[in-house]
Order: sequence, then structure tokens, then C-alpha cells
Amino acid sequence: MAQEYIALLLLLGFFILIAFRIPVAVALGMVSFTGIVLDGLNVVNYVTQMYRGLDMFTVLAIPFFLITGFLASSTSVATRLLDLSVLLVGRVRGCLGHINVVVSMIFAGISGSATADTSGIGSVLIPMMVRRGYPAAYSAAITAISSTIGSIIPPSILMIIYGAYANVSVGAMFLGGFVPGIMVGAGAMIVNYVYARRQGIDIGEAAACFVGAGAGSQGSIDSGSFPYANRFQDKLRIVLRALPPAAIPLIIILGVTGGVFTATEAGFVALFYTLILLMLVYREISPGRLLIILRQSLLFYALPLLAAASAVLFGWVLTYYGLGEAVRNMVETLDIPAWAFLLLVVAIFLIAGTFLDGFPAIVLFSPMLLKAAYTLGIHPVQLGLITVLTLAVGLTTPPYGLCLLIAGKLAKVDVSKTLLPMLPFWTVTLGVIILCIFFPEVVLFLPRLVLPELF
Repeated sequence: MAQEYIALLLLLGFFILIAFRIPVAVALGMVSFTGIVLDGLNVVNYVTQMYRGLDMFTVLAIPFFLITGFLASSTSVATRLLDLSVLLVGRVRGCLGHINVVVSMIFAGISGSATADTSGIGSVLIPMMVRRGYPAAYSAAITAISSTIGSIIPPSILMIIYGAYANVSVGAMFLGGFVPGIMVGAGAMIVNYVYARRQGIDIGEAAACFVGAGAGSQGSIDSGSFPYANRFQDKLRIVLRALPPAAIPLIIILGVTGGVFTATEAGFVALFYTLILLMLVYREISPGRLLIILRQSLLFYALPLLAAASAVLFGWVLTYYGLGEAVRNMVETLDIPAWAFLLLVVAIFLIAGTFLDGFPAIVLFSPMLLKAAYTLGIHPVQLGLITVLTLAVGLTTPPYGLCLLIAGKLAKVDVSKTLLPMLPFWTVTLGVIILCIFFPEVVLFLPRLVLPELF
């Protein structure tokens, strides 16, 4: 039997194990071991390849950004950004839905994690939206889709992973994510405006939405007692309260793209800056509470990390059996255009995103797809952004869609009831993906402008 057919059988075996609800990391490990034994390879490769896949300096950035996200979502950082969002869009029809999107776009620049955004912002906004007349299912849907912007607008953990394993500039990936991220956010706000107008809800009462900028230190959620609509000094106070945490993404982006520090160092700088704010300036985090948040963050990181290590091993096995070369040869033989190949990439990651976390999905499939992409002249930054955008959709699709599961739990609604409200939001994101396929400059314009030496 030809080597590539063995690789396909191993891949099929992985999908069968997943269908039987075997954990992803275990399924990857089982089929990888089978592939090693089949050809009589040294079983030591089982350990060395897993270790090799995680022994990367760039990967260290991920826990730094995750911890920063958990810190921000569980403290006044989230409420300060929320109040700033109210100030920006609080008078527009459907203001709470717009606030949900805008605060996610700002919060994305701090955590880089969609799930941290869902749990932190959703726990505040979903109850407010339900009280304002939004259905619980719709509130969960817009919270889930807006939180995925955290995977698109830099700094994005998925972009860091892709940059590390595809050997692509993380700075270029960050820059490439700005325009698509803003487009997804703007599209979600248009959908929300139309929905609120048709349902006759949420006419835009900004004063009822402020969370933490009232006369007291903490304020009162949805109290409607703060007259912020007219007083300049209160608007200024809201902006000044939000400026220190809002500076985090600016520090990261300027530092990475300007060559001041690497993505890993940027993660440490972001965490250190956040700790200074929360422990010394705001005095909100005690050492004991910090240890609890550190434990939660690292436990949350452990499972996808194990799956990623297993994915590296499985990817090595598939490469040994020649699947990557087979994919490239097939693309050359069929002579398909670049846009058709990218549509195939979208299909692969849409399917993978339904049962795989973005981390192992990128590690497993990107190396094989990159070989074919180079053959077709597709820039790796364009491929990377399309991959990240597609996996962001996977965070909101059952059965794995973690953001949708978290949002549904916060809204106390069954996930199946959120699928219909999700349809227009999925359409928006898929529309942006199509634009990125047929108009590469949507993704490549900013990287070419700021980092021309990479092109």
C-alpha cells in the first residue's frame, strides 16, 4: 500500500475516534502510535516529537496573554472598557448589542482570547440585555460572535500559534488582522441595529448602561442613575479611567511591529503592566487572589496544550507517510486557482473547528496546507488570516463551539436555541472570509505598508 494511503487511513481513524467521543489529545496519540508501529519506527519518536512541538519560544507568549485576559475579565479593567464603549455607541438604537461588540473589539487587544472575553464581558452584558428586552438566545449569540473578534484583532493567540508553527512573522499577522476584525465587528453591529429596530427594543439609553464610573468606586450595573449623556466632566472621567487598560494593545502592537520586543516578550510586558495596574495602582488583586487566577489560567491552558503536542506528533507521522507532499502534488496536478484552494482551506477548518480547538487544528493542518499554498503563490499571511477567521467561526459552532457554550450557559438557554440567531452573524463572518480570499489586500495592505521588507 502506498505511503500516502496509510496516512489517509490514519486520518480517517482519527475522525472515527472523535466520533466515538474519545478526547482529542488521546485520539491523536492513539493514531500516531499506530502509525509509528506500522512502519517499525523507533517509539522514542512518540515523546521526542511531542516535546519538539512545544519547545518553541513563541509558544510561551500564550500563557502570558491568557493570564492577562483572565485578570482583565475578573476586575474593573472590563468595566472601565465597558463604560468607554457605552460612551462611544450608547445612544444608537440597539446600544447594548453595539456595546457588546465594541467592548469585545477593545478587550481583544488585551487578552487575545475569545473565551476570556465571552466569560468576562458576557457575565455583565447578557443579564443587562435580557432585562432590556433582548431574547436570551439572541443575547448569547451576539456575545459569542463578538467575543470571537478576540481571535482576529491583535494580539491574537491563534495568530501567535500560526506564526510559530508556520514560521511567519507574528507582527505581520497582527497587522493583517486589523481590517478583517473591524469588518466583522461592523457587520455584527449592522445586524444588531436591524434586529433591534425590527423588534422595537433598546432605543439607546446610555445612562442606563454604565457599570463602574459612577459617584461610588464601583457603580451599579444598569442602575440608570448616572447622567453621563450631557456632562463633559463625566465623559472625560470615563475616558481617563479607560486609558490605562486601553493602552495595553497599543504597547503590544507598537512593540512587536516596531521590533522592540518579540511576541513572547510582548505577552510578558502586557502581563507585567496589568499586574502593576491591578496590584499597585487600582489595588484590586491580592497575592492570594492572583494565585487563584494563575491556577485557573494554567489549568485552562493545559488541555489544549496537550492536544497541540499530540497534534505535532500526528502531523509528523502524516508527513513521514507523505501526506503533505501528496496534497501539494494533487494541487499541482489539478491546476486549481488560488481562490479555489483557499475555499478548500475554509471548508477544512470549518469542519475541524466543530470538534477541535484552534491550537491543535492549526498545528495539525497548517504545515500540509502551506506547501500547497506556496505552490500557488498564496502569501502565508493571507493563508494565516483566513485560517484564523475560519477557526473563529468554529468557536461558535456546535458541538465544540466553546464561546457559544459559555454564552449559552451565562444566558441560561439551550445552545440549540441560539443557532437561528447565530445565522446572520455567521453570514457576516463568512462574507469577510470570502472578501479576504478574492481581495488579498484586505489582509495584506497594512503588513505591506508597515513591514515592506517581508514582502
